[in-house]
Amino acid sequence: MRTFGIEIEMVGKTHSMIAKAVHSVVGGKVERVIDKEDDSLTHEDIHASDGRVWRVEDDDSLHAPKHLRAELVSPKLAETDLGTLKKVVAAIAAGGAHTNPYCGVHVHIGAKD
Repeated sequence: MRTFGIEIEMVGKTHSMIAKAVHSVVGGKVERVIDKEDDSLTHEDIHASDGRVWRVEDDDSLHAPKHLRAELVSPKLAETDLGTLKKVVAAIAAGGAHTNPYCGVHVHIGAKD
């Protein structure tokens, strides 16, 4: 079975707003995490009902105010998770997050075979 992970960059909403949108799909619990070495750095972890963790973090490569730029990092996913991923993206978009010319998507493929 091949796996993948995805990183989706976006602007227009706060980390907390994006985390709530992800949570509305995957359930579980949202946790705000403060960096132990630099308390000005935070991210949101969404501990999904299935035990996997989705993360919303800052991405300083995006040209947007710091509080309105983010990257969603998925847990390891499989083909069976594509429906969930589509719902997560739809929830984020419905909440008002969007892309600009500086945003991108990164896909990491697990291919042990």
